[in-house]
Amino acid sequence: MNNNDDHIDRFMSRENIYSVSIVDDAEPGFSYQGCECCNDSLGNNVTDCTGISNDKDNSHEYALCNECIYSILYGE
Repeated sequence: MNNNDDHIDRFMSRENIYSVSIVDDAEPGFSYQGCECCNDSLGNNVTDCTGISNDKDNSHEYALCNECIYSILYGE
């Protein structure tokens, strides 16, 4: 497991999600707040995603960068 996987695991555990799905018709856009998973506080292109909750009764939208989306969905 590399450092990238560490922040992915922490994010998913903290938010109690097991995956994400990209919001229909979501387009990447620049955000000065950056990615909610990376939390690097740097501006970044992010896409709106819905977190798929472990308890299945709760969902939340997140602004995630492409790298984090890919890591969550494909584990790389």
